[in-house]
Formats: sequence, structure tokens, C-alpha cells
Amino acid sequence: VTDPRFYYHCENNREYLEAEVVPLVEKGLNELIDAIESERLRVAAGKDWDEDGHVPPDWRPIRPLQFLGDFLRENSKTMTEKRELEARLAAEAAAKAEYLSRGFDDMDRTQKLRYSFDALDGDGNGALDFD
Repeated sequence: VTDPRFYYHCENNREYLEAEVVPLVEKGLNELIDAIESERLRVAAGKDWDEDGHVPPDWRPIRPLQFLGDFLRENSKTMTEKRELEARLAAEAAAKAEYLSRGFDDMDRTQKLRYSFDALDGDGNGALDFD
């Protein structure tokens, strides 16, 4: 559409699309091509076939739009940040479980302070609340 009356967009849309969206879609399309090729080779080799030489009735081919949508959702910025947060929280929980597994006498000063603070911090928000 060349008529500006019918085409409204923000000034920085092209930069955003080129920086954020296009590389992710290209990566997703490459992953889709790889998945389709590997599935076609697997089916052609007969790995999914039953004893009679037929593809099982519950077999379904890759759905390209669903595959691409799942890929984009799983690799989006928000999901990546969420996975990083979950990994960081899991590492913190593992570190906490590690020092809690030792006796109080075996802890160093920093670990004893952390253990005492965690015991006082009832809701785990990192602050001492006195009601």
C-alpha cells in the first residue's frame, strides 16, 4: 500500500523487525527444514513402520505452522528470560540446599549469617517483616 492514509506504523518498526523478529524467524525456518528432512529420511528408512511395512495409524507428519509457532514461542525473548530466571532460582535453591545439608558448626561465618537470615525471613522476600 503506497497511500499513507491506509498504512500506519511506528517510525522504528523496520529496525525492530530487522533486529528482533527476522533473525528468529530465519532460525525457526532453518530448524523446520532440518526437522522435515530428518523426518522424511526416518520415514523413508522405515524406522517408524510396523511389522507389515506400513506406517502406524497414529503417525502424523510434522505440522509446519505449529512447529514454527512453537519454535518462535519457545525462543522468544520473554521465554528465554523466563528460562534464565528459572535456572538462576534453581541454582540459588541448590546452593541453599547445599549449605543447609551441613551442620551449623561446619558452616563458615557467611553461611551462618545466610542460614540465620533465611530462618527469620518467613515469606522469602529478602526482607524481615515484623507485624
